[in-house]
Amino acid sequence: MKNDAGMLVFDRCVMNAVPSEENIVVGVSLLNMSWEDTKGLPSQILMTAPRKALLDKAQAEQAIVVKAF
Repeated sequence: MKNDAGMLVFDRCVMNAVPSEENIVVGVSLLNMSWEDTKGLPSQILMTAPRKALLDKAQAEQAIVVKAF
């Protein structure tokens, strides 16, 4: 899931709208057809990270927390 975490690294002009002490959160709901076998697969993925850490490429990847539900 670390490859998907790149979604949280936005353009600086977009990030400027969020105060530096706030977190950026991206949630994704995974929709499946009724006939699909989804055992063991998440239905939602939530990625969070402090805005300040995302602006620093060295810290960004380690700062991102990914949870699957």
